[in-house]
Amino acid sequence: MKKILKVVLLIAILIPLTFVATGCNNNERDETAVPSAPQDVIATPENCKVKLVWSAPENDGGSPITRYQVRFAPIYSFTSVAQPTNTLWLYEDSFACTVTTYEGRPLINGQEYFFEVFAVNSKREGSVTTVMAIPQAE
Repeated sequence: MKKILKVVLLIAILIPLTFVATGCNNNERDETAVPSAPQDVIATPENCKVKLVWSAPENDGGSPITRYQVRFAPIYSFTSVAQPTNTLWLYEDSFACTVTTYEGRPLINGQEYFFEVFAVNSKREGSVTTVMAIPQAE
């Protein structure tokens, strides 16, 4: 009876540990589920705003694009263009998959802003295209 109890306890302890160990070690990430970055992103400065125009990504990641996201932040909140960590995004807008323009929110003329545009499919957010622009008075 004690041997059976020890085996049952051992199995009860090992099964959750095995599950946790394999669940945390997910090296087989499905990269095909990530849409590529939007193409040909153009930022046109205007008075107190920036207009963005882009083309659809080359690759939808194996799942149709469901929407686009645009977010922006002043340049001083970035550590670098390549690694915008600890960024204080001022705003994020979401658009239908057929919309490829952004008119922008009211911005401060002369202030540098970074904008990120990315596609989202049913799996997750795609790669980001980052552009910089400075709104200017006409």
